[in-house]
This record gives sequence, structure tokens and C-alpha cells, in this order.
Amino acid sequence: MPVRPSGAANQLIVAGNLAILAEALVILDVAGVPLPTAFEVLGDGLASSRVVSQKGATMNDGAFTSEFRVALHHKDLGIALETARGHGVPLPVGSVAAQQMARLVATGAGALDHAAVFSPVRLLSGVEAGQR
Repeated sequence: MPVRPSGAANQLIVAGNLAILAEALVILDVAGVPLPTAFEVLGDGLASSRVVSQKGATMNDGAFTSEFRVALHHKDLGIALETARGHGVPLPVGSVAAQQMARLVATGAGALDHAAVFSPVRLLSGVEAGQR
């Protein structure tokens, strides 16, 4: 059964939320805000979302046991991008989120939960390598 455009659009929003949440958490982490506190702050403000409340614990503990696999999200984002292309709609932010999922798949992380997008953002910032 093919993914409907509304399902693909939903996955596009989730991927964007996960990607920007990962970046926000890294900023807070390097500023000295403990992750549990960061989730409280983000959960109480306008940025609050189901992504923050449901994926926060996964990002906090770093155990990316799959609830929704990266590989599946990658596939759905491909459908969203293809749908947009078919209608002549550019997706500049969605394309970046899709690239992040593609990078995870390419590095063998396809079976992890899609919240694993947090790890490469930490690595790029030097946090995961202990450079900060």
C-alpha cells in the first residue's frame, strides 16, 4: 500500500523536528544545561511538541532502540521528496532532514530509532568526541 501524501508530509515534519531538536540540544549541552533540564525547558515553551515529549527520553539516554526505524523514515522522506518534485515544490529544509536520515542509513544505523539523528549532530559539534 503506497504512502499517502499526508503520511509523507507528516514524516517530513517529524524529521524536521527531530533534526532541529538535536541541534537545539547540542547548543544547550555545550552551554552547560543538563539534557533533562533542556527537555523540561523545551517542553514548557512554544517549541513543545510530541517529538520533544516522546523522543526526548530516547535522545537523553542515547539508547536508540527502534520505535520507528531510521530506514523506514528514510523511505518515507524519499516519498515526500518525490511527491514534492512531482508537483514542482522545492523542499529546502526537508531535503536537509532527508540527507541526515540518508547519512544514518549509509553508516549502518538504519535499524536504530530515528531519534538517532542526535548522534551525528553531537559528533559534528565535537560534543561526542569529547572536544568540548
